[in-house]
Amino acid sequence: MHEGESVPLAVAKERHPQLVVRHLGNQMRLIAKFDTARLQIGVGHLDIVDLEVQDRARMVEFLVRRNLDHQSNSATIEECQTGRDLEEKAHSELVAIERDGPFEIPHGRGNLPDRVELRHVIHFTLMRFILTPVGSAGDVHPFVGIGRALKSRGHEVIVFTAGPFREVAQKAGLIFEETVSVEEFDTLSKHPDLWHPLRGMRFVLGAVGAGLRPAYERLKGLHVPGRTVLVGHSLSFFTRVFEEIHRVPAATIHLAPSIFRSDHAQPAYAPGHDGSNWPRWLKRSLWWSIDRFMLDPCVVPALNEWRRELGLAPVKRVFSEWIHSPQRVIGLFPDWFGNPQPDWPTAARFTGFPLFDDSDQPSLPQSLTRFLDDGAPPLLFTPGSANQSAARFFRAALAASEKLERRALLLTRYNGHLPALPRTAHHEAFVPLSHVLPRCAALVSHAGIGTLAQGLAAGVPQVTMPMGFDQPDNATRLQRLGVARWVLPSEFDGDQVASALGSLLDDSQTATNCRRCSERIRSRNAIEETCDLLEQLA
Repeated sequence: MHEGESVPLAVAKERHPQLVVRHLGNQMRLIAKFDTARLQIGVGHLDIVDLEVQDRARMVEFLVRRNLDHQSNSATIEECQTGRDLEEKAHSELVAIERDGPFEIPHGRGNLPDRVELRHVIHFTLMRFILTPVGSAGDVHPFVGIGRALKSRGHEVIVFTAGPFREVAQKAGLIFEETVSVEEFDTLSKHPDLWHPLRGMRFVLGAVGAGLRPAYERLKGLHVPGRTVLVGHSLSFFTRVFEEIHRVPAATIHLAPSIFRSDHAQPAYAPGHDGSNWPRWLKRSLWWSIDRFMLDPCVVPALNEWRRELGLAPVKRVFSEWIHSPQRVIGLFPDWFGNPQPDWPTAARFTGFPLFDDSDQPSLPQSLTRFLDDGAPPLLFTPGSANQSAARFFRAALAASEKLERRALLLTRYNGHLPALPRTAHHEAFVPLSHVLPRCAALVSHAGIGTLAQGLAAGVPQVTMPMGFDQPDNATRLQRLGVARWVLPSEFDGDQVASALGSLLDDSQTATNCRRCSERIRSRNAIEETCDLLEQLA
């Protein structure tokens, strides 16, 4: 075989009329990118470009055997490691090789085996993935990042969520379908109970219960039997019910470790309070009480009334087991942040922080760039993308910055709770944290999982004001890592925030811990790992 020589390969087209190569393992890794009607593939030293693809293609994995001595039938055969896995899968099958066909592999450069034989094929029809995140930007952005990666693999992706996220989903090239309107979302995010440490979850669950039926009906219209995979959020209960009724391939994605119950290590529902050493009977009694008196009354009556109409059995203690899909559970956090416990769901896999934050905008606003260039790295303050009641947070931010003689960058879409800003402070409605945090000295936030993950990735120390939901547990885990301090909402003022920031900024060990966390996060591609797990459901 010589430079530039083409080797024609084809599969039995009467059995698989359209095939798209996805990848094969180990030494010869083949990557395929399906983009509308064209396909680009690379295999180590091989390149295939501009193959026309008609109708709907299929994704395939295959095993390549390389015959190093084509003169002898007893030649040494090197086999890719994927072969061992392929033979264990239900859809693995032997596919004949034709010498003439549409797939030509031009030999671009380097050495190539004398003969390449396609032996096993696992075929997947390109799927429709329906993603159903519930919540604010910290909940939705990870799903959009996953959706964009699935689309790049050739799948059809629909993001089914609240109206304010239409733009970010469509900018990522995804189909958008609305659960609640922009106006309805704005009304919910303004409600005074939303950020209350006790009433917040009750308020959210009440809204979830009220939206079950309409969301389910809309989902029925999006479902294509045999081609649909559901990717649900912890609170998209309508997705779990749809999975039960229609037996569709599905996964539940959890963004933070506090959602998982255990008889072992416990999440912190108040900052710094760890019940992991309590007796097992006490842990179980506490969870029973939380379910019985706090969580189930907010959503179970509406959920079970609806389930009866659908012919499903009633459920109780929904946060104990029912919220986890029995098919696949994916935790979007690394195991060093939330250590998996022995009694967590057996279907659970953990990939890491996704770090998608709508960072495709070409550059920072000019006014922000000038602000960053004009002085020392500022302190970045953000109370959460949906928080419209953060006046006290921003007053404390400015007071702490003045006390430390530091500049301040304030992020919020809602101007109504901002005080008058001094020349040493700058406000932006939104900017991707991944763009700006590397130029900041520290991050002060509500301990939302998406925000803190960006802080860890940027390697900056953090001060948190956890209010509810997963935030107290997130704040506790950050402090255990030696990269953060938390301040209770009732004590969140300029003096307390300045003291916490000062202790972090002056500590060399904190800087070392932040750098180590950043290196660990960036050593993995959580979104691609998550997509691999989701494709296995197809």
